[in-house]
Amino acid sequence: VPDSLYQAIDGRIWYFPEISNRWSTLGSTSSTDWYALDFGQPRDIAAVKIYLYADGNRFGPPENFTIEYETGNQWLPVKVTASTPLLPVGNTVNTILFDKVTASRVRMHFKHATKAVALCEVECY
Repeated sequence: VPDSLYQAIDGRIWYFPEISNRWSTLGSTSSTDWYALDFGQPRDIAAVKIYLYADGNRFGPPENFTIEYETGNQWLPVKVTASTPLLPVGNTVNTILFDKVTASRVRMHFKHATKAVALCEVECY
């Protein structure tokens, strides 16, 4: 559903199963998927907060994910300096700090072999 793209940036962080306010990879046949943000102009960012929904059934945290930024015509991974918690966790904030980059677009690239990923909210600083 195209509308679900905006649910991950609407400022609402809900982990309720009966409220579907999230973007998800449900239905994807790939073991990797991504969610990108286009700021419309270059921005300095050095942190991303990702809020993932997990229900222990269909949705769970990804095995891992990378934060990438677009430079020229390619996506490059950021140089992570800290990640809290160390591995992705659902129903709480996952904070990734990295060396500052200037980019118009950033994306989260999720590896999820077992369960679908549901992104409740993403914040960039």
